[in-house]
Amino acid sequence: MTKPKKEEAGPAALAEKPKRNRLMIQFEACVIEFDFAKDNNDHQTELLALGGARQIYWLLLAAGNTDCAKDIAAWWRNAAPKHNLSKDI
Repeated sequence: MTKPKKEEAGPAALAEKPKRNRLMIQFEACVIEFDFAKDNNDHQTELLALGGARQIYWLLLAAGNTDCAKDIAAWWRNAAPKHNLSKDI
């Protein structure tokens, strides 16, 4: 995931900003929900969030958006010690 940039001023602020992928916005919500559920020992919500992330991964692949799908796969691999599932999505 990318870090938000600082606010720009002048003509740069008027330039059209690239639209964020709606599925990646949903994925970010799944990550937040997963982290919150993990911190609060809520296994059901944790699994729902992981299921949402996995579904978004497959939807992105079906849409041909492999770059975003790779980002999700990398997150899944790095989060494997937390979710105790396979490193492969």
